[in-house]
Amino acid sequence: MSIDQQIKKIENAQLDPIYVVIGTEVYLKEKIKQALKKAALSDAENEMNFVTLDGKNIAFSKIIEEAQTLPFFGEKRLLFVENAWFLTSEKVSGANFIPEMLIDYINQPLMSTVLVFLTPNNLDGKKKIVKLLKKQATIVDISPANEQSVRSYLNDELKQNNFQIDHDALNLLILLNNRDGKTFALSKALSDLSMLMLYKSEEKIITKQDVEAIVSKNLEYNIFDLSRYILSGKAEKAMRLFSDILLQGEEVIVINAILLSQIRLFLQVKILSKQGCLQGEIVKILKVNPYRVKLAFKQTQKFSLSLLINIFDELVENDYKMKIGAMEKELLFQLSLLKIAEQK
Repeated sequence: MSIDQQIKKIENAQLDPIYVVIGTEVYLKEKIKQALKKAALSDAENEMNFVTLDGKNIAFSKIIEEAQTLPFFGEKRLLFVENAWFLTSEKVSGANFIPEMLIDYINQPLMSTVLVFLTPNNLDGKKKIVKLLKKQATIVDISPANEQSVRSYLNDELKQNNFQIDHDALNLLILLNNRDGKTFALSKALSDLSMLMLYKSEEKIITKQDVEAIVSKNLEYNIFDLSRYILSGKAEKAMRLFSDILLQGEEVIVINAILLSQIRLFLQVKILSKQGCLQGEIVKILKVNPYRVKLAFKQTQKFSLSLLINIFDELVENDYKMKIGAMEKELLFQLSLLKIAEQK
């Protein structure tokens, strides 16, 4: 069941006795918490029948005691247990966990209590308690969202606020909140959109230029600029940007890996375009953000396939040398930048 389906079920007052919320997406975490509060408690009951405990800083027996407490002048009692480390592989020094107590409670939960365990870490599937919870409890996954989910949430937010956004602007906003090529920072994307809506509160139309002006660049986008400088033979600009990225605390081997991924995309787009594929077809084949393909398509028209292959080989060699410690990483990468720029 998707997060939206689970929230819809909660909003219809179909509450389960135990929930386990896993993940780090702040926006989704708050959304599920607010839905539970609204469904389980009236405004008058909020203080009397709502409790939040920190699993790392409280005796485990206290959690069970609170779960077994009857509601005070109400139908439901809502208990959030943050940092439920005992459901993961995490170790907490000095903390006590009595699995038998929780097993007994799970098998016979108090139906007037809605018990919610929250953890940013993955569950430890080897633990008996986790196996039991997967059978008896409702598991809610709030891990970083995929591109389709982020796009849907952003469009909903725009619609609710009567805003319009250019196609390229939306794609760029999503790209700038990309984490690792597959997952996206939904909470930050929505925060960025809020700033953009404030910035364009009168016009109510957001353009690509607005996104470029307001939203901070992530590592991937900075490395796209780095690849552009390298391919254009602008060694000085490439070196300056590389230094700026290092100052942000990024590792050289990570920079090399993402640049390698970027050049791989350029190669794929170049080959597919030579085969007669249009941008829309390339997006479907490669399953990447349309704006990434558009940028890559534009860039690859300027450079030969042989140059892209040479750069790709150079970066692959870099990766190998960095991993075996053949040379100091920063120096190795700088020499590669100069070598590639000279080829151009």
